[in-house]
Amino acid sequence: MNIQTARISFRKSHIEWVEPVEWVELGIRDARTQEKSKMRPRAIFALAIAAPAFAQYSNTPYPAGFSTNYPWFTNDAQSQNFQQFLASDPQDEQDLAPNPQMIYDENWRMQHPQLQAFMQANPNVWTWLEQWGEYDTQNQWHDAYWWHQNNRQWFYSNHPEWVALDPRWRDQDGAYDNQHAWHDAYWWHKNNRRYFYTSHPEWVGYDPQWREQDGDYDNQHTWHDAYWWHQNNRQWFYNNRPEWVSYDSQWRNQDGDYDSQRSWHDAYWWHRNNRDWFYSNHPEWLSYDPQWQNQDGAFDQQQRWHYGEWWYNQNPSWSRVTIPRGSNRTRIGPIPRTCRTISSNKLSFSSNKR
Repeated sequence: MNIQTARISFRKSHIEWVEPVEWVELGIRDARTQEKSKMRPRAIFALAIAAPAFAQYSNTPYPAGFSTNYPWFTNDAQSQNFQQFLASDPQDEQDLAPNPQMIYDENWRMQHPQLQAFMQANPNVWTWLEQWGEYDTQNQWHDAYWWHQNNRQWFYSNHPEWVALDPRWRDQDGAYDNQHAWHDAYWWHKNNRRYFYTSHPEWVGYDPQWREQDGDYDNQHTWHDAYWWHQNNRQWFYNNRPEWVSYDSQWRNQDGDYDSQRSWHDAYWWHRNNRDWFYSNHPEWLSYDPQWQNQDGAFDQQQRWHYGEWWYNQNPSWSRVTIPRGSNRTRIGPIPRTCRTISSNKLSFSSNKR
């Protein structure tokens, strides 16, 4: 009985065929010999296939025209298979590189029959490409590019790793912190709103609610964020949107104080409700309204400004200051006062105690 057999040579981690395998049964053998003859070629055949696949993948060129480290191109088997196809079809590679998202467009794929045929012959590659996409609430699948265009907040909240699909997204949708860690616009809005509006005010368009909650329009119908309002019209800020004080921890410390019931009030509230306390504890607030300097005090001969209470304490016989006709009387000390004369912005007082 002559049988042509295969000789196996093991060299390090791979198997090399020296002669073709061919089994010809010309006689009767015992059961053990027959079982070995059935098992050996199957194992050898499986190993023989794996070796050339690995060698082929290891030399796959990186597709031309795609950005560096594009997430599609890794050592994954399906990725390597796709890269091999692109290397064999330069035209499809050239068409796809500038706009990788087109691969998810069925009409575009139909215009590229070689690519379409490859996807049909390699369904695992298409399944692998679908990892860069997700289903919406209507169970409709959309690719990452669609999500970025139609629901950017969901995109970054659920799949921030997709930002690697387009290098422009990292530039336009976020920034690096001081530790050179990149964060998207939604992170910045949550964690550092001042930087958000100071450095990237264009991000306000990423969420329609932000324009309503974080700013308002001026008389010329120009929109400004809370930080602009605080800097340019602080009185309007506190009179109309006092909740914005929470946007910056410094504002609560510098722009107001707590009353005896531990309720916080801004400087304008204190000026209206307890002006003596206002000037006794926070004279620096005088700069918050240019009218206060004229109506609440005057300059002495050394051009130093003093609140009306100071003037009263200098000369208790002064009790009333003349307020211009048409304006409301404003108490500026413990005793009611009415303005009589203002000359060179200096006040004189006459006694009128009750």
